Amino acid sequence: MRFTIADGGNDFAAGDRFEITVSGADINPNAGKAVAWDPTASDGSEVPWGIAATAAEAQDGVDLDIGLVVLRRDALCFANGIVWPDGVTDAQKAVALQDLEKQGIVVRTT
Repeated sequence: MRFTIADGGNDFAAGDRFEITVSGADINPNAGKAVAWDPTASDGSEVPWGIAATAAEAQDGVDLDIGLVVLRRDALCFANGIVWPDGVTDAQKAVALQDLEKQGIVVRTT
């Protein structure tokens, strides 16, 4: 974060303080929702958030109203159990696995 404080009529003095309010607003329309991983996106869905342990699909424009079981943080799974979306390249899979490991999800390949 960067900001500039312009000197006004009074000079700053030792001990002066400034209060800056930062909004928690999110411009992502999917904020707070789990969406499908899309390695070609640029809206945040290109970084995997976890691994769905159950299949779930919502209709377009409708939120899924049942729970989704997801592996998140401090989890171990096996690569041969991951169902990748059609068309995903080996390079995209490698990046996704690195991103998952950063979140504490270890994917074993053997």
